[in-house]
Amino acid sequence: MIHDENKARAVEWLKVCEAGCCKGSLELYWEAVSNFLQYIGEKPLSTVNTVDIAHWLVSLKRDDDRSNNGARFLLGRVKSFLLYLEDEGTIPPRQILWRRIPRIPKVLPDMACFTEDEYRRTLAVARNPEPLPKIASKGPGPQPFKPWISSLLVVGWNTGARISDAAGLRWEDVDFEAGTVTLHPQKRKRVGQTIVLPMTEELRAELERLRAGQNGSPFPHVLPEAAGYYGDRRLRGWLHALCGRAGLSPKHRFHSLRHGFATRLLNNGVDSLTVSAMTGQSLMVLQRYVHVSLDAKRAALNAYAPSPKR
Repeated sequence: MIHDENKARAVEWLKVCEAGCCKGSLELYWEAVSNFLQYIGEKPLSTVNTVDIAHWLVSLKRDDDRSNNGARFLLGRVKSFLLYLEDEGTIPPRQILWRRIPRIPKVLPDMACFTEDEYRRTLAVARNPEPLPKIASKGPGPQPFKPWISSLLVVGWNTGARISDAAGLRWEDVDFEAGTVTLHPQKRKRVGQTIVLPMTEELRAELERLRAGQNGSPFPHVLPEAAGYYGDRRLRGWLHALCGRAGLSPKHRFHSLRHGFATRLLNNGVDSLTVSAMTGQSLMVLQRYVHVSLDAKRAALNAYAPSPKR
């Protein structure tokens, strides 16, 4: 049971979040906050403290059987809500000591890494004008052929961009004269991160083809269809279906192209600092991304192994 006053404050916070969130995100935000409000019951939000939040996290693992990542998401939304109440003066400052909240370890998904052969196979399937298979047992039937998905794969493979950045790429960030593409990662939007990458021959040819096909188009995005579908689960479903039709494992997804981009660079002798600059990842995160091949390890040993004594 949620206290009426607590619910009113939660609705007020959601209206503040509404400006920068889609409808699906707002529903997830409400699910997180309502879960916490149901736990505290009739207790006023002005009296919520560190112990209440710690006990709520324990109940998530015990009663709801939440995964670590699920609990981390709920905690993040509840923290945003309670910090909003602190700014509004509803909760006294330092009543909630966030540093004393137990840390929830993040569990990384088991994700595959695209090889050159796997990428070419998936790209060939994406360019095959057959309807995409049904996404889910209760979902819509086979979907019409979507030629822009193959272009999205080309951008991902040649830039290592996240799906949000590949789908949101704009023509103003494509410089054909300099031969560069500029990415503004959405995940690093707050810090204003910018990544400038040189175009590969494959990427340049694809972008020139798209520009010729959109001559006079008012859309600012390179792939307006992908930009429109981003945030829709169907986009990820279509990409997952393409990988399945290409004979790849369920672990393959669009983000696997990013893993493949970083792995391809390192296995071809590019130093870690350059790869970090090209992907926007820290060296610590890069260690989880890269799948160093046996040939690369063998080449490293041969390069630095002492010569045999004569």
